[in-house]
Amino acid sequence: MKFRFAQEARSEFAKATRWYAREAGAGQAKAFRNEILRVIRLLIEHPDLGTLTMSSCRRMTAHRFPYDLVYRHDKGTITIVAVAHQSRRPEYWSGRQ
Repeated sequence: MKFRFAQEARSEFAKATRWYAREAGAGQAKAFRNEILRVIRLLIEHPDLGTLTMSSCRRMTAHRFPYDLVYRHDKGTITIVAVAHQSRRPEYWSGRQ
């Protein structure tokens, strides 16, 4: 199984990584990046692991960081739809394809 980021999700991932680098230091930014990549690897192995949402996506929570990966899987590909902070605008990503 492969994975890809939707454009908006890639932007959210980059923005969150920059925020951690600026506010908490390079070590925390690297830890955040590694945690997101760990979750992606887990989803590649077990694509149905995340919780089903109302918009036919699935959601998987990162450890140690207040972020969820919202994703879809079909035809051998995991598509990360959003890298969503848990305290901001719930389900703002629901209209994304």
